[in-house]
Amino acid sequence: MYAAGVLDANQVFAGFGDPVVPFLAGLFVISEGLDAAGVTGWAGHQLISRAGSRSRLVVALLSFVAILSALITPNGAVAALLPMGVLVALRIRRAPSQLLMPLAFAASAGS
Repeated sequence: MYAAGVLDANQVFAGFGDPVVPFLAGLFVISEGLDAAGVTGWAGHQLISRAGSRSRLVVALLSFVAILSALITPNGAVAALLPMGVLVALRIRRAPSQLLMPLAFAASAGS
């Protein structure tokens, strides 16, 4: 938008003054740290081993994100559980989108 001349430089960077932007950036950094430390892999493995069937696994994952989003923001819950959702989807041989969209809806419902 700046290169096209639609916005000036002040308008382009005005969104970074909103406190939500660094909050979300921090959530993604924490989420990646949990993934690099192996916490999401461990949690995903625990969820898969305890759930049994695929339908119970999806219900457990969505319930977990709904409860977490009741305690923190929905954006935070999704950012924290995004790597685990992708890992679980790959381990049960499903497309990640089949778990991530319901994950986002469950976070909204839980809040």
